[in-house]
Amino acid sequence: MEAAAHQGWNAKDVGRAQRAPVVKAILMAGAAKGTAWHKGLDDGGLDDVAVPLDYHLGAGELDLFTSYGILAAGFAKEGAVAPEGWSYQKVAPGSERIYRFQAARSGLDLTASLAWNRHTTQYRIDLDTVRLSDLDLSLYRLDAAGPVLVAESRSAVDNVELLYVQDLPAGTYELHVEGIAGLEERYGLAWSLRPPPLPPAPAVSATAGGCGSGEIQVQWPPVDSPGVAGYRLYVRPEGGRVQVLRTGATTGHTLTGLPLGTRHTLWVQAYTTAGDPGAASSPVVVTTPPDSDGDGFADGCDNCTGLANPDQYDADGDGYGNVCDCDFNQDGFCGAPDFGLFLGCFNQYAVGAGVCAATDMNGDGFVGAPDFGLFLGGFNGPPGPSGVAP
Repeated sequence: MEAAAHQGWNAKDVGRAQRAPVVKAILMAGAAKGTAWHKGLDDGGLDDVAVPLDYHLGAGELDLFTSYGILAAGFAKEGAVAPEGWSYQKVAPGSERIYRFQAARSGLDLTASLAWNRHTTQYRIDLDTVRLSDLDLSLYRLDAAGPVLVAESRSAVDNVELLYVQDLPAGTYELHVEGIAGLEERYGLAWSLRPPPLPPAPAVSATAGGCGSGEIQVQWPPVDSPGVAGYRLYVRPEGGRVQVLRTGATTGHTLTGLPLGTRHTLWVQAYTTAGDPGAASSPVVVTTPPDSDGDGFADGCDNCTGLANPDQYDADGDGYGNVCDCDFNQDGFCGAPDFGLFLGCFNQYAVGAGVCAATDMNGDGFVGAPDFGLFLGGFNGPPGPSGVAP
């Protein structure tokens, strides 16, 4: 309070700020509301206007930074007020105090809280001597046709009321403090109209796959923060420009058609209904599957990873492409018996699916000198290597 006084407050405002209803209202208005917060019991997420607080979370999680911002905004009487502030006034039964403010843009969240004291004639509260006034708090939007009720808090048994309204459209609004029954009552009122809290960074995971081209599957858990409208996925290929993809409310995305063997850096941000970005996730670096021979097939689904064979021709269907398979007798080794089979088909057209089709190692339809060169390259060893052979 001394710091506030040094900011130009007069002694009267400092005294008002020290009143218990004011302190209570400021702390309640500044409390953070999670996505699960609403007034009353969990009944499909609907507010109960007769219950001012969440049955489990109360006014929310204490947030001294926001509460200090409300306090520092200063005292205001009824009438035109700033989008944030507090008041300490009286209201009598059958009357009301009205606070009018502007929402300069859409997408802002309003929290307003009202608090007042119970009265007792003894030091120890005795229910027979307690007197409790009944005050209500409501929010109206001023349209051309007149005030339109937006939200209300009307508990008949509590000495607090609280409103939490998300994503307000731009316009003029009024907070009404109404005296319903009891005494002429002093109350503390606090309100804060702010952008929704920026969403925290999601935890991103990614896996690479693909065969004829690269794929990256990106996933992240939903961000638990009020006002999250969707997510942006950022993709930066190595040596390329950043691409931004909106995934809406979906918490995952598959990137397709990526070049094989390339590295990509990915990160994700949630954004609010107003379009404000949240914190960015830690970047994840993923490399698409390699294509060692450059034939357009990833090694994991290439039937010959050491020699390019874009047609993936495999006459005998053993999982080894013809170009690296001189094991014609299927014994797991390319040796003298296979050379005999090769000589039997040499200088002939490869017809059908028999052994001569297998000896046509370059797949041009004729068993000739080029095939003999490939045969010599694989002679005295196993077929392959292959990414698909059993």
